[in-house]
Amino acid sequence: MSKDTTPPQPDAQSLQQSSTQEALLKSWLQKLLVMFLCALSFYAGWQAHHSRMVRQCQQSGGKASLAQDVFSCEFPKQ
Repeated sequence: MSKDTTPPQPDAQSLQQSSTQEALLKSWLQKLLVMFLCALSFYAGWQAHHSRMVRQCQQSGGKASLAQDVFSCEFPKQ
């Protein structure tokens, strides 16, 4: 007498539960990725704007300063 030692096959309900959990995880990972990319895009745009402001200030002969989180372009007194 030989015994078959194959593992039991999962039923349809457990397969459906597993695929639902995988779909939820994938959905949350996609949402987190989108949130990260939005934050990164906002930060990059903000830095580009700041850089452009500094460049415009310097091109017009001023000196850029950031005092108390307020950007200002100071020109030398003549």
